[in-house]
Amino acid sequence: MSSDADPSPSSGEETWGSSSAASGSSASRDASPSSGESSREWKGSSSSGSESGSESASESASEESSGSSGQDDGSTPADARGRVVESPGIPHRGEAYRWPSGLVVHVSEGESYFPSLAAAGTEGYSDFMRYEITLTNRSHEAFRLSDLRIGGQSGGDKASPVYDSGNGINSLPASKLEVGQTTSFPVAFGVRDPEDTVLDVVQAFDLSDRVVFLQPAK
Repeated sequence: MSSDADPSPSSGEETWGSSSAASGSSASRDASPSSGESSREWKGSSSSGSESGSESASESASEESSGSSGQDDGSTPADARGRVVESPGIPHRGEAYRWPSGLVVHVSEGESYFPSLAAAGTEGYSDFMRYEITLTNRSHEAFRLSDLRIGGQSGGDKASPVYDSGNGINSLPASKLEVGQTTSFPVAFGVRDPEDTVLDVVQAFDLSDRVVFLQPAK
């Protein structure tokens, strides 16, 4: 797949976190996981911050190479995890993207992943990838996490969202990310070709806010 590819999801395509991607119900979730997933506390983490910290975080990000450096507790802001791309640019995994609204998302480069026996969404796939998503709210209002949509394409086919409570990969909660806060959580997909996979992220249902994360920059 060329670097300028823009894989548009077809109508009704399943995305990670969407209600069509999973069945079942849970009082604490806006979008529920596929049938067979047990109830489990969402593992995202939040840290308070202020709008005034945006500039310093962005400066730190510009000094880092693409991708996350080392391990952290999930509180490192999205715009301090790699180069920050803004509209109309197209980011690579390992970089961050800032929407005009001020919401910033970072997608890790990704790593191979082995689903547990309780995982849903694995049928027909033999390769799986796990990604860490980090959101930092630099906007002027709270963002409802369950509005986020994450999809993907791999090897000319759609990637299958995987829900795996055994590995802490669950649907997003209906809680809000307050201004200045950061949260991180994992997502996983069944893929046809790990070396030819792109992810697309929509911040709030509107495809005009959709951004495609290409393969990691080399």
